[in-house]
Amino acid sequence: MQAKVNRNLLKWSAGQAIWCPGCQAIMDCRRTVVATLHREVDGKEECVRSYVMCDKCWSRYEDKVKAGLVKAQAKDRK
Repeated sequence: MQAKVNRNLLKWSAGQAIWCPGCQAIMDCRRTVVATLHREVDGKEECVRSYVMCDKCWSRYEDKVKAGLVKAQAKDRK
């Protein structure tokens, strides 16, 4: 069931984005990456940011996104 929901999420996200924001390639659900950043506020989880891009662009930006997440988490703990 979870795989089916994730597949439909990718189809929907690819259709909404139409083009990759990084390279302007036409989005295809087989190559679409959806990355969401969440945080917990007052016991509730909320989505902070969502990224939708092609797999090639995600490979280029993944390290930057993860580094930014580590910085944000460190800042939030202070």
